[in-house]
Amino acid sequence: MQSVLGGIIKAHRLRRGMSQSELSAEMGWNTHPSRLSRYEQGRVVPNRATLDRLSAALRLAPDERGRMFMEAGYVPTDAEVSEALRELQPFMDGWKGPAYLTDFSWRFLGWNGPVAKLFGFPPDELSRLPQEKPTLLDFTFDEHWAIRRQIPREILVPFARGQVARFKAQQRNRTGQRWYRQLMKRLMPVPLFRELWRSTPAELGSELMDYNRVQLDSPVGRLDFHMFASAVVSDPRLFVILWLPADASTARLLP
Repeated sequence: MQSVLGGIIKAHRLRRGMSQSELSAEMGWNTHPSRLSRYEQGRVVPNRATLDRLSAALRLAPDERGRMFMEAGYVPTDAEVSEALRELQPFMDGWKGPAYLTDFSWRFLGWNGPVAKLFGFPPDELSRLPQEKPTLLDFTFDEHWAIRRQIPREILVPFARGQVARFKAQQRNRTGQRWYRQLMKRLMPVPLFRELWRSTPAELGSELMDYNRVQLDSPVGRLDFHMFASAVVSDPRLFVILWLPADASTARLLP
């Protein structure tokens, strides 16, 4: 991903008609282009603050900035998530089924009322979510989360295998990023995750985050959903996940 990031930085610089020396000067690097050259060649990944300054110097639009930060492996900050939720929460609250916000690292970042009810989050879990920001993989494999206990036992393994395959396919070029290493360190001690991770090839997964089929056991019965994902236009690191009933009985049982 470093080479991809470097290519993006270079492409934006050339689009603005700037030489490396000119951009370096605007960044206050004493007109010496070697630092910028290392970034563009993919030899070094700029830290978050430097990448923010580069985005400003290159006059990037919000979606262009988000793409650069995603290629660098920088998940949205709490402030960026809060800003996105200010815009998206009214839409999610108006959605009749479950709707929630996640990012390219699969962190669970915001949700609407049906999510809280159907996922079975008790009050203590709801209070932990904003601080802990578990991923969708944590929900699938960690029994400390209520939603894991609601996945029907007969579909747990195939559902979990599908999650692993999709995650592998989507993240195959991000394995060196810090958030990825931290997630693997947290999940590898879980026997089912470790087994499926070793036995599931990425080729089984879709490279798209736009569809999945989900079943949950709830207090009102078995629920079956189509799950769709849509990237947030202003920041491609973020995705809104929307669930639609997959059958008439689920539609009737929705709160």
